[in-house]
Amino acid sequence: MAKIESIDIEGNKITVKMNISKVEYELMNKTTSELVILPVNESSLNQKLTTGKLGNSNRVMVPKKFLDRNEIKVLPKNVDAGIFKVDGDNYILIKINTNEGLDIPVF
Repeated sequence: MAKIESIDIEGNKITVKMNISKVEYELMNKTTSELVILPVNESSLNQKLTTGKLGNSNRVMVPKKFLDRNEIKVLPKNVDAGIFKVDGDNYILIKINTNEGLDIPVF
């Protein structure tokens, strides 16, 4: 996870120095503009969404091929999410915990 090292505010210009992991750097794919920085803590992802096969009110619908391509075998029943408004656009961020209990049988 990225961590802010310092923030410098001069008038309307805010400069942020961050430490990011190699994986995060690779995800950027040499992109240097049109980036969004979003927190992923509990207070920011404060909405619960239900995953499932039928679309009702707060369901998250994700195509199976999309999940397969990203090596996600099972979606948890409830996921943490947040909606963020940046420059007039809305972004939804959903945290999918794919490492919890997938390989360990529960009796």
